Amino acid sequence: MRINITQIPKEGLSLHETSAAASLDLNTPEINFISPVELSAQVAKVSNRLLVGVQAKGLIQPVCSRCLEEFET
Repeated sequence: MRINITQIPKEGLSLHETSAAASLDLNTPEINFISPVELSAQVAKVSNRLLVGVQAKGLIQPVCSRCLEEFET
């Protein structure tokens, strides 16, 4: 998700995007994303600063620490 700072309106900007977890470098040996990641971002200009709030949502397949079985969450 790329944002051109000069094109952010006074009322702010709301962005939504779906990306592969691999392209965001989110997969680790402990956590494996098994669905695309849905990203939502709210961007606002305040004086000479940017405020950015980001939410990410996706389906992962970790391993249970008790039984060592994979599960989806």
